[in-house]
Amino acid sequence: MNTLIPETRYHAGVETQRRAVITICRWVYPVLTLTTLLAAIFYWLTESSSLLVWGEFFVMLISSIGLWIWRREKSRVSGGIICASFGMVCLLAFLQFGPLLDIGLMWFAWMLCVTIFYNRALWSVVLAGIAFVFVGALEQQGLTPGWAIQPSAFDWLRMLVTTIAVLGSGAWSFHIMQTSLVQALENESLAEAKRREFERELAKAQRLESLGRLASGVAHDFNNALAILMAGMDALRVEENEAERGRLLSNMEQAVKGGVATTRQLLSISKQGVEPALPTNPQQSLSPLLESLKLLFPENISIRSSLENSGHVAMPSGDLDQVVLNLCLNSRDAMPNGGELMISSGNEGDRILISVRDTGIGMDAATIKQATHRLFTTKGSGNGLGLALVKQTIEKFQGTIAIDSELGSGTTVTLSLPSIGRANQSPEQQISMAKSQPKSNQRKRILLLEDEDMLRDLYKNVLTSKGYEVKEAATIAQAVEALQLHSFDILVSDAGLPDGDPSLVIKQFRVAENKPVIICSGHVDSGELIKGLTQKEFKFLQKPFPMNALVDLIEQLVN
Repeated sequence: MNTLIPETRYHAGVETQRRAVITICRWVYPVLTLTTLLAAIFYWLTESSSLLVWGEFFVMLISSIGLWIWRREKSRVSGGIICASFGMVCLLAFLQFGPLLDIGLMWFAWMLCVTIFYNRALWSVVLAGIAFVFVGALEQQGLTPGWAIQPSAFDWLRMLVTTIAVLGSGAWSFHIMQTSLVQALENESLAEAKRREFERELAKAQRLESLGRLASGVAHDFNNALAILMAGMDALRVEENEAERGRLLSNMEQAVKGGVATTRQLLSISKQGVEPALPTNPQQSLSPLLESLKLLFPENISIRSSLENSGHVAMPSGDLDQVVLNLCLNSRDAMPNGGELMISSGNEGDRILISVRDTGIGMDAATIKQATHRLFTTKGSGNGLGLALVKQTIEKFQGTIAIDSELGSGTTVTLSLPSIGRANQSPEQQISMAKSQPKSNQRKRILLLEDEDMLRDLYKNVLTSKGYEVKEAATIAQAVEALQLHSFDILVSDAGLPDGDPSLVIKQFRVAENKPVIICSGHVDSGELIKGLTQKEFKFLQKPFPMNALVDLIEQLVN
């Protein structure tokens, strides 16, 4: 390696070591510069040989200035200045004072600097040997100042061998230590990356395990909903009594709502929330979860709840649901003979507390201390990541977790999260309020981007009946073409289309002004859309939804 080792190829730990040496030298060099200046003046006043000392002074002065000029650069320039200037000072001091112990220590320090910045111990040994032979030859020719000792040629040979052996072995040992440190740090970094990847995979497996446990119950609920719908449609074909038809339609609507609730719960767990990173109201998020828990728990475990409308937390609904679901599954496993599970939420000052309490076997003090540690488990087949992942997720949103338990007396796990404001109105209430607002009679143009034909026709028919002018598009290309030909007041779009997500359409739609956009989808995968939803640039309706919800939201936005 012919230059300083680039930071991209060298471990950050050694780069930090080099920067530390540079920082020290920036402050030490001015002190040494002043010292050599005083020494040069002293030798000059005493009429002693001072030329070499003045040389040391100018080398230190120029190097000090250079280190501060390039203080914002990486270690390449500064390291070169330190190695070159320190080596020159060592050579001048050697010529001035001869083979003394302090000069030998200076050479050793220089060899360590070369090893630190260039990782080449052999270079420093060879250069030190050349300097030693050069100074020895000058001394034998009588070209050096008068030294306190006058070594013979044999003495010079002996000192050369001894110096190379001692200083070289020291520099080489430091080189091996530094190389080993780099390798150890790289191995540690690689091991940490593999551990995190392993934990991510285990977290996915745990999420899939939760979904797997829900699968049979979900299938049962969907079968019931589909049976009601099919029976209701058959009955509607022959039923003529209006009251009976109304009752059948009401039953079918309730069946659809049940299926919607189950679907949303599954999406929340598997997709980490329909609107990732949006604030969550624990009451609204956890209420559907309670219904899903009934599918997971045996009949000998009763489930109760006390959920207050306490406000919002920064944690997305999917994360919150998964955290509480993990705690509930732990509670279920802790009650093999049945018991009671209590889920509650409420305010305590500026924080929202969510607790899961069971009447299970409980834990002793030693188990509680290790409960949130990675890979610790009391289950023979567990992976030990349940509470560890809960703690990690909660702390990501400035939350804390507290465990209160005694053997035989059950366990209470309390999550504390900062409140980000109260939610006195749900989205449905806000839309309902918008109905009472005065409506403009002006005819509004809507660009409807939806790839599902039957759904697009349904949206168009309903919106047209409400007096809106609707232009349909099934793909992004069709929507872009429509925008080039017409202007629109509002964009209603699906989140996933055959030729991509609608981000391009939204940008072109909003070229002139920040017009309203409604995203209608079961879930959102696009990073661009998620960002817009997080920053409240778009409105969102989660499919499936009643048509009056779409109409009311459009009227709220355009009036």
